[in-house]
Amino acid sequence: RIWDWQALECVLGYGALGCLLLALLTGEPLRFSVAPHYLGAWLYLALLGSVVAFGCYLVVIERIGAARASYVGVMVPIAALALSSAFEGYRWTAATWLGMILCVVGNWVVMTGSSRRPARKEH
Repeated sequence: RIWDWQALECVLGYGALGCLLLALLTGEPLRFSVAPHYLGAWLYLALLGSVVAFGCYLVVIERIGAARASYVGVMVPIAALALSSAFEGYRWTAATWLGMILCVVGNWVVMTGSSRRPARKEH
């Protein structure tokens, strides 16, 4: 089973250490606030946005395979742009539309093209 708390802990820990190292190398100051809205957002992103979401993604990988599960990564930016437009007033540009079209077309090509590959001949 892929849902392994120790593996999840290690992966997220390495990611956090990598972010810390990058911040230190680039000279970015480390900031933390105890304001309720900051702590609430931080806890939400840490628990639901990272631990739970990554754990669920591992379940998806287990059920449908890594190749098919990876296609969701192509569609996430489109969902993020839509949410940003709805809640933050993001204005779409020509580059945004072009990127979205390329994501959708690329995803469609990958999803429909794999069934047309010729079978490998075994010797």
